[in-house]
Amino acid sequence: MTLRYINSLFWLFCSLSLGATPKKHLQFGFSGSLSGHFGSYGTMICRGIQAAFKSHPCTLQGEKIHAQLTCFDDYGDAAATKKNILTMHKTGINYFIGVMGSRGVLSVLPLIEKQAISMFFPWGTDSKLQNPKLKNIINGLGLMNPQIDHLVDTIVEKKKLDNIAIFHADDNFSTAAATHCVEQLTKYNSAPLLVTRYNRYTLDLTKSLTALCNSPPRVIICISSNMPAVKIINLLFRKGFYGCSFYGIDSTFLVPSILATKGAPFSYSSTVPHPLQSSIALAKAYRHDLARFYPDETPSILSFAYYICGRLIIDAINNQQNANPEAILKALESMKDYDFYGFPINFNAKNRYLFGHQTWLLE
Repeated sequence: MTLRYINSLFWLFCSLSLGATPKKHLQFGFSGSLSGHFGSYGTMICRGIQAAFKSHPCTLQGEKIHAQLTCFDDYGDAAATKKNILTMHKTGINYFIGVMGSRGVLSVLPLIEKQAISMFFPWGTDSKLQNPKLKNIINGLGLMNPQIDHLVDTIVEKKKLDNIAIFHADDNFSTAAATHCVEQLTKYNSAPLLVTRYNRYTLDLTKSLTALCNSPPRVIICISSNMPAVKIINLLFRKGFYGCSFYGIDSTFLVPSILATKGAPFSYSSTVPHPLQSSIALAKAYRHDLARFYPDETPSILSFAYYICGRLIIDAINNQQNANPEAILKALESMKDYDFYGFPINFNAKNRYLFGHQTWLLE
């Protein structure tokens, strides 16, 4: 038994002990990376959810009920995700929110199919999770085509840029997104100058760097996570290529802050508005609640998105005056063309997505 797993069990025991009376607490579970390369992502997700839960209790029949989040570290391993979820499930936790990674969520797909657990807003993108027959899952993040469409429209139509290259990871999700990007660019008569991919495990960018330098493009669209995008931009700068504009999907949201001193023009798509600049009521509440409970946490689109997810669940429970899974799911599914404190919500029964159909371009 690893030290991480022992720590997770300790925090589970503490949270269940503190919430021993079911009428006073609702237990939600999370499994994801809380250490290692993607540990900061997991921390952002958990803090966003917890800021929502701590600030906005449910009120059922006049009694306040606090939602609590139990967080397990799976360090990005699908087998550990399954083990964590089964452990929590055995202790009575049947609601899960923000679980990271398609492979991890798919490892407990039989439990979702049997409606033994409810999976809310997993950070996964596999098409199997978009099956309309899965009645116990609600999706939120990871809808990629609207992001690609927004990027292409901005680059080609609004900014009139050409000589576009696509830089992407070699996983199925990124490859599919790159294919869609090629299709959209071609529709605008702006077929990409180059499509190059990298090995997501080795992060060896030698071939991609050579190909980009030999092109060279005016625009590079990064369908990747933060560090590969940062690495390729730094390598291009070392080669003297300063004339490119860079764009990315939502998983590149940390690139502008990492490269703040480089002067690299970088914009990225997002399924939520700017967490610092947006004036909608929900964004103001997010900034207030995050600062109240996690003053050291910098607002980001990831924690903002999961703050919204947490608030949506609380709102669903309050609207239904019922915390049963059927009631929560029914309330979320009924949100069509719904204005959620300034944020657009529109449940799509075909893919089980509650938001993500509208996107923003942030810098």
